[in-house]
Amino acid sequence: MIRDNKKGHSFVKTTRQNSFFEHRYKSFCQHSPDGIFSLSLEGVFTDVNPALVALCGHSKSQMIERSYTDYIPTERLNENIALIQLTKKGSVQHIQTEFLHVDGHFIQIDLTTIPIIVDQEVLGIQGIIKDVSNESARQNQIEEMTYYDPLTKLPNRNLFNIRLKELLEQTDDNHCQLALLFIDLDRFKLVNDTLGHSAGDQLLKVVAHRLKENLNEEAFVARLGGDEFVLVLGETDQPEAAIIAQTIIKAIAKPIRINEQNFLITPSIGISLHPHDGNDPSMLVRSADIAMYQAKEKGRNCYQFYLQSMGEQTKRKLEMERALRESLINNDFILHYQPQVDLELDRITGLEALVRWEHPLLGLIPPLEFIPLAEETGLIVPLGEWILRAACQQFHLWLERGCSLTRLSVNISVIQFDQDNFCQRVIEILEETELDPEYLELEITESQMLNFDSVIDKIKNLRSKGVKIAIDDFGTGYSPLSHLRQIGIDTLKIDKGFITNICNNPRDKVIVQSIVYMAQMMKLNLIAEGVETAEQLKLLVGENLKEVQGFYFSRPLPFLELESLLFK
Repeated sequence: MIRDNKKGHSFVKTTRQNSFFEHRYKSFCQHSPDGIFSLSLEGVFTDVNPALVALCGHSKSQMIERSYTDYIPTERLNENIALIQLTKKGSVQHIQTEFLHVDGHFIQIDLTTIPIIVDQEVLGIQGIIKDVSNESARQNQIEEMTYYDPLTKLPNRNLFNIRLKELLEQTDDNHCQLALLFIDLDRFKLVNDTLGHSAGDQLLKVVAHRLKENLNEEAFVARLGGDEFVLVLGETDQPEAAIIAQTIIKAIAKPIRINEQNFLITPSIGISLHPHDGNDPSMLVRSADIAMYQAKEKGRNCYQFYLQSMGEQTKRKLEMERALRESLINNDFILHYQPQVDLELDRITGLEALVRWEHPLLGLIPPLEFIPLAEETGLIVPLGEWILRAACQQFHLWLERGCSLTRLSVNISVIQFDQDNFCQRVIEILEETELDPEYLELEITESQMLNFDSVIDKIKNLRSKGVKIAIDDFGTGYSPLSHLRQIGIDTLKIDKGFITNICNNPRDKVIVQSIVYMAQMMKLNLIAEGVETAEQLKLLVGENLKEVQGFYFSRPLPFLELESLLFK
């Protein structure tokens, strides 16, 4: 009798525990913000919680005893059926899929299925649904920003580089020619200056439409930026490329209606042919670019094939190259520094070092003229090391004098970064100048992210030493977001092109908002470049952007002028 009482007492206790757990489970399902459902082994709904009803709009009575697959799009059925089969075998499964809403559209969901196991036997399936529609839409927006030009909807430079590489590989395999047309609009700056940037945007959209309209589906057309477009034609020889160039010139030259008036725009087109004019993407683009400038010199509104013979432009380049080599020996370069302002602290916290060339005979030569030449000739490597050494040395002196700066930004060329000993040289220069690595931030471009495998090891190496890494001109369409996450970037610098039009171009504003959101989610520093007006600054402050640089605060200054700001 005593033993029976104990058994009875134990039974009552177990029953109460089961009842408690059952009530707790039901409470959890009822109040969970995620959709929760139960399925029989046949895949039929046996229970759904209020959150799932609210998510899909179907009532509980409508869903009970209906098959789970009735709510899945046809193209996703196989993976969902496989998911259920694996769960029935006792394993937890997870996929991203779609679920039917009562109004007929499909919701992007994150689905986890869990086997319901009793006494080592699977009796049913438990499912948890998270609505990721907003996240998916935002991801699609960012991916579109990465690979497509937001204005014209054409592929951007990033997708162009990827596609050109693929087409060149196909061309080599098939032993055929490929034509590349570099298209630049003549006097486009005049449109912006006289009619405004909004009119310029309208014109670019019309040109993009006419390019797509007059090309077959096999042609690949992209916008590189500004008023530059590029067209790649597989299996195309010189006569065919000439016909297509003529077609483009006629199409673009038709009057364009802007602000109730007709406007005429003409293109200059440079054409290079693979393999004759280049065996790799950069050489092929460079050849077409040179040919395009030859077309402009011939009067514009025409096309020009790349010529191997040396022209005046090539002679000028040789003269500049000779002068550049001499100036590296004679130390004719100087540094200017542009302040980076922390808006919360209301003071200068960082400096970007910018090189200037003061040639004794040629005078002041713009960076846009000599930097590309230095990269083309390989002289950017010794020049880049001089810039880094001189900037670190000067920055260290300012710190010793008590300046409260926290960042020295130095631009690094793709060619300089690709050197095998690049990381070693950076550390050696830091040791030589006695600058703590935590102050140095190296700025690389998004294009360098395309060579991901070679970039990631160098960046990790530098960051392990304390050196920070920034992506310059971010948003122009190069770097896949997964690369940013894997590498571990410290800072993103929003391209000044977006800042220029942020107050009157809704698209640029949306892009900046997306970049700010992404930087916040990835916990990255963010700097807006090219801030020139109080209106731009006010808008950026409203977007919670904390660091800026640009002419509104200061142009790049030689060190003596800068000192009057640092030590005032």
